[in-house]
Amino acid sequence: MKFIKIILLLIVIISTLFEFTACSFVLTDYIPELKELINNQIDIDELTDNETTEESTDLKYINFTIGRFIHEKLDPYTSQSRTNHEIMKLCYDPLIYIDQNFNAVPVLANNYEINNNSLTFYIKNDVTFYDNTSVTAYDCEYSFRQAKKDASIYKNNFKWINSFEVVSEKIFRIEFNNNSPYNINLMNIPIIKNNSAENNFIPIGAGRYYLSQNDTGPVLKANKGCAYPGEYLIDEIKILDIQDTESLTYNFNYGYIHAMYADLSEGNSQFRGNIELIDFGTNSLVFIGVNRSIDYLKETDTVKGINYAINRTELQRDILADHGKIVWHPLNPFWSVISEVDINTDIYSTEAAHQYFQNANISLRDTTRIYKNNPIVINILVNRENSIKINTANAVANDLRKIGFSVNVNILKWDEYIADIEGKNYELYIGEILLPANMDFTTIFKQNGAILSEYDYSEILEDFTSLYKNEISVIDFITSFQTHIPFIPLYYNANAIAINRRIINNLDNVNNFLPSDDNIYNGIENWKVSN
Repeated sequence: MKFIKIILLLIVIISTLFEFTACSFVLTDYIPELKELINNQIDIDELTDNETTEESTDLKYINFTIGRFIHEKLDPYTSQSRTNHEIMKLCYDPLIYIDQNFNAVPVLANNYEINNNSLTFYIKNDVTFYDNTSVTAYDCEYSFRQAKKDASIYKNNFKWINSFEVVSEKIFRIEFNNNSPYNINLMNIPIIKNNSAENNFIPIGAGRYYLSQNDTGPVLKANKGCAYPGEYLIDEIKILDIQDTESLTYNFNYGYIHAMYADLSEGNSQFRGNIELIDFGTNSLVFIGVNRSIDYLKETDTVKGINYAINRTELQRDILADHGKIVWHPLNPFWSVISEVDINTDIYSTEAAHQYFQNANISLRDTTRIYKNNPIVINILVNRENSIKINTANAVANDLRKIGFSVNVNILKWDEYIADIEGKNYELYIGEILLPANMDFTTIFKQNGAILSEYDYSEILEDFTSLYKNEISVIDFITSFQTHIPFIPLYYNANAIAINRRIINNLDNVNNFLPSDDNIYNGIENWKVSN
């Protein structure tokens, strides 16, 4: 039992090696506490003879291994696999990180000023790249040019950026095409040294670590001139080459890798042994798309009725567990704008649903829902590649059957699923939308294939802009959304960092563990129907 506190604290710290989806934490927040625990609770007799107490109780000497996929180049702007992207985030710090409530936290920037559409950064004087050269505004300008290229996973950030420029050596300015205060969240672009990406070299970064090589292979070495000087967690992190996701999971389950990003869309059955999952929220909303070209679904009250008929509390308990957070409105519950607002997590009410259906002229004949004398049959589309969404579709279907609807769940291959959505061959579908880091809700209606893009929801969009500017309250915006309800929100996804606790529990001495895929969310696509 004497390692319990150390285990829990290590789990927290190890999870900080990976920047959470749209979130991040300072790697070294818990260093003093962990060192004290180790000093107080590890007996000298447990250390091997060739180790000193001083070295063994200093966390920077702990061995730690993570994996990398070898099918793509390690590059801060183009690495798309989650595993490789996380390595890049350890090596290349941005001007700001985004915390778990989607607030900007300065990293390379000392501070910043927002003036209407303009954002000005003042860069720290004491942070350096790993070659000991100072970070300047010229490096930021160069980095933004790299991030803007077509192959970059950050290219979509520039949909909101009109220009960027060097004001002076330590001052960098960006002009946006709107004055949203959350455009600051688009500044999570990795900064590299000016001209260091030329000639296919690995760019020079200012992150907590940098890529190096030793006798056993690639490693990450601590950058002592980073934004957290003298507070790096581990002096050297080993990297194990991985062929695919199956081999990643295998190496993790058998202890050759100490931690990995875990996609929870398939649940956690792929993990074996004593695995700890550290869950974190994302900015990815799972929703029900509604075919408003069908007569009875043109009625807003019908959609409201369906919204009230879904028992999200049971959905959370029986299906999601820690894999998501239910919502009946479109706002992310982790977002600081609403995280402190007292809002019910569920509005489930069959009585309210029945009343809305009556208002929409949908009646009950015995136990069957009827519209214009015809029984209603609802087809729900879902992508077969995602087990949690399939279970969600079945749960929604069961809730609707309980109040008289005949419902079919059509589980389709991805191509078939997309084709039926584009051809409007459905009543409802289970989809997913990935909101950008600046929380621009309008992208739901503006992206190709987005929800009901042919309908005019300008009032909702205006109200969301007003919410941005603190001109209306969260409750006012939710009321506006419920008035129009263009789609039905279900939950925001969660993902996790997986920690193999066996490695920590079987620790014989503090120096030796066992030997040893997207916050890319601003890249690739801002809108997708499913994972």
